[in-house]
Amino acid sequence: MPIQTSYLSEHIEGFEGQRVDLGITNVLSKVAQDGDIPFGRAVVQGTADGQCKLPTATGQFFLGITEMTTAWSENSSDLHVYEQYREVNYIDFGFVFVYTEQSVVPGDAVYFRHTAGASPLDVVGRFRKDADTNKADLVVGAKWASTTAAGAIGIIQLKAPGTGVLIAPDSSETLTGAGAISIDTGITYLDSTAGAMAMTLADGVEGQRKTIMMTVDGGDAVVTPANYANGTTITFNDALDTCELLFTGSNWYLISKSGADSGYITITATGAIPLARDIIFIDSTSGVQALTLADGFAGQIMDIKMLVDGGDSVITPANFLDGTIITFDDVGDSCRLIFDGTNWGVIGTATATVA
Repeated sequence: MPIQTSYLSEHIEGFEGQRVDLGITNVLSKVAQDGDIPFGRAVVQGTADGQCKLPTATGQFFLGITEMTTAWSENSSDLHVYEQYREVNYIDFGFVFVYTEQSVVPGDAVYFRHTAGASPLDVVGRFRKDADTNKADLVVGAKWASTTAAGAIGIIQLKAPGTGVLIAPDSSETLTGAGAISIDTGITYLDSTAGAMAMTLADGVEGQRKTIMMTVDGGDAVVTPANYANGTTITFNDALDTCELLFTGSNWYLISKSGADSGYITITATGAIPLARDIIFIDSTSGVQALTLADGFAGQIMDIKMLVDGGDSVITPANFLDGTIITFDDVGDSCRLIFDGTNWGVIGTATATVA
């Protein structure tokens, strides 16, 4: 009988739509609405709630990636696919093997093709890392998880778009130097023993919360979110400085803080009052000041006091419950404000004028 005398040094990576590992994977099902659907392809919401289909245009709701299965027999063309009107299994959370039209590396964005490309292999439902001008849509919350050449089988990590991040809320990481903060963990600890740190925070997925805490202070740790509704950066300069962020819409929002960016700042010129400070001292030695105050986060309290009077200081909050402006015209003028989620409101004044 025949005997195998040679072996492949490396096995094939996987097949389109195949699960990568035995980790947590979420599999759902709907009925194929229009025609057959191959494995490893993006599917979008069909006309009825219980239907799915291959993409046909931009802006359609991405459901997941069709799972490879041996449940069905080959169709009339001798292809193993999900046939029209049959139940389709698709994955919306986990690691999946797919065909990549471009070379990718871990962390690259994931786009699914809704319009065929120039190559015969650039077919609807396959994946890439950009929009191909206007022929592919972003998969929110997904990323490439392999280093793969164009035209090969790579790995996508899906995070259930529209349902939040499926991670344990107490999962954590510790950063000791500059770099990117993981959006796959609930808590990030900052240890700046080696000195000042500059970090970035990519967009999360809808409803995601993120806690960041400095555990060791060896220098300031500055976090720059890609899209931050409350400013540009968050600075941690003392051990136990902490903030909690919420990602919604297209921005991270600061929803609570303890120490992070807290403390005081003295303002000596016209400009915007930094939201990240709890106490604002006004020094108008150089003359009249016109100051603005953007919306804060719900429950935020801010104390403002004039230390040096070299001219009136007028603050105009973006949304103000009790008037339009607050005027400081004497040393010792002060007020305390609270943001209710929509407006700043005055909860105490000492001679500062509200009008």
